[in-house]
Amino acid sequence: MPLLASISSIDLPFKIPQQEVKDYAHRMFGSSFPEVERILPVFDHTSIQMRNLCKPLDYYYLPHTFQERNRDYITLALDYSVEAVEKCLVSAQFPKEAVTDLIFVSSTGLATPGLDALIINKMRLNPSVNRMSVFGLGCGGGVSGYAKACTLAKANPHAVVLLVAVELCSLTFMRDDFSKSNFIGTTLFSDGVAACLITGD
Repeated sequence: MPLLASISSIDLPFKIPQQEVKDYAHRMFGSSFPEVERILPVFDHTSIQMRNLCKPLDYYYLPHTFQERNRDYITLALDYSVEAVEKCLVSAQFPKEAVTDLIFVSSTGLATPGLDALIINKMRLNPSVNRMSVFGLGCGGGVSGYAKACTLAKANPHAVVLLVAVELCSLTFMRDDFSKSNFIGTTLFSDGVAACLITGD
């Protein structure tokens, strides 16, 4: 049976109270979104107390092109992924040379080559590591990635599978989109990075 050997997560640098995000959204959307007063209470019904963001709140008030936001995604996702992986390996007391497989899960940015390849290069992992990207599954991405990691560990008793999940949802925020879906997304989604290590039998 596969074993979950360790888990790590990253403390992102900007922790913002939900009420502050609500006030910020009110200021940003108020003049252009006629239904803002009616929808604003959604912030209060989420049961979210704090929001984890990869950038300071003022970043989201300024216009950024898709290219700029995606560049930020690649830089931050890579740095935080490496940090999460290193914490995971130390916790499980595995050397990086033991890693046989790497699965990278995300839906909030694009990279070619993929982040899995960039992680391997930056950490100088074995270039023969089997790698896999799980892209575009949203909230179900972590579960799918974990299932794939367990399948790999079942198939190889000597497997040491790294699963890394990065969602920098705030970088997908579009300040000029006054749709309800964008507004609701603003009330719910934050940023998070986690890794886990699954071993074979």
